[in-house]
Amino acid sequence: MTKSIVELDKLTWPEIRERLKETDIAIIPVGSTEQHGLHLPVNNDTFVAYNLAKRVAEIVAEDIKAVIVPPIPYGYTGLAYPGCISLSVDTLIEVYKQVAKSLIRGGFKKIVFVNGHGGNVNPLERAIQEVNNETGALVCLVQYWQTGWEVIWNNLET
Repeated sequence: MTKSIVELDKLTWPEIRERLKETDIAIIPVGSTEQHGLHLPVNNDTFVAYNLAKRVAEIVAEDIKAVIVPPIPYGYTGLAYPGCISLSVDTLIEVYKQVAKSLIRGGFKKIVFVNGHGGNVNPLERAIQEVNNETGALVCLVQYWQTGWEVIWNNLET
């Protein structure tokens, strides 16, 4: 990771206050803890979302200066394999709302959720709509399978 990426959990609150003079954008990676076959660890969706968020922040660091928030590693899944952790849809909506509203209260006005898990789509969309309506902040959702579909398809081998 380069020094141009700023991760919220590595800063003190005075450092965050200083960073807010340069940006009001926070990126929240969201994943899940669930099985992905026999070959991948249960943190796969969180890993993908977190690393995508970091890479995007790195690419736009000179212009955007976004702050990466620690990832939310839990999502909704109906799977019951060993190690899977699932939260209810209502709980997830509340978690997403509370994290976004906390950041907004702290000075961030633009919140970008980077989602790595399909089961999070509906809870995220509902939470984002409610936070947008309640706060007036700009809260949005990015999902790699939508924004990067052409790249994925062109590079798919198996």
